[in-house]
Amino acid sequence: MSKAYGVYIPRTGRKPKPMLADYHHALANHQVWVIERELKVVAVLELVAEDNHLLIENVAVSRRVVQPAFAAESGPQAKVSNMSQKPAFRGGRNIAMKVPAHQFDATVESYRQLGIPVLAQSSSSVLFQFGPTHLHVDKIENIERAEIWLELVVSDANAAAAVVEHAKFERCDDVEQLPKDYPGFWVTSPSSIVHLVTETE
Repeated sequence: MSKAYGVYIPRTGRKPKPMLADYHHALANHQVWVIERELKVVAVLELVAEDNHLLIENVAVSRRVVQPAFAAESGPQAKVSNMSQKPAFRGGRNIAMKVPAHQFDATVESYRQLGIPVLAQSSSSVLFQFGPTHLHVDKIENIERAEIWLELVVSDANAAAAVVEHAKFERCDDVEQLPKDYPGFWVTSPSSIVHLVTETE
């Protein structure tokens, strides 16, 4: 919404009403349609069902969409999704522990000494069977502290893009490259925990 309506703040001296709306309520009670391109929301249509008509509550379009060059760009076509039919989310079984390089060997050895089963290993990553989950311990250069990355499995990654945005997650696709056409994307939670949103485990 900020991309669609933020341009009006300098003119009016305040945020337009759509930037202050409760979109959790909208998703639960209204018909919300989005247009996505490359797993990013570029347009939103919010409809309110009245007794004998549909009220258009909000239409928001990214400025990039209305630029003439947008239509001529190559790449995936835009996808229309009904966000009133939310995709199903669940916690995934994969957990990644990103460990500073100088702590990697000691971390792996600690889990080995506890008898945690090793499923796979390489010089820079070890996969442990960590109860019902898979723990990936990865050696990372140029970080000072270990990080925990989590996984969210979703029924429809395209539809999930708008839902996680409204849930205050932020996209961070540059954190780690995913394979081309992979059905998922990276986000960070409000507490800066990285999550892989994916259709597959």
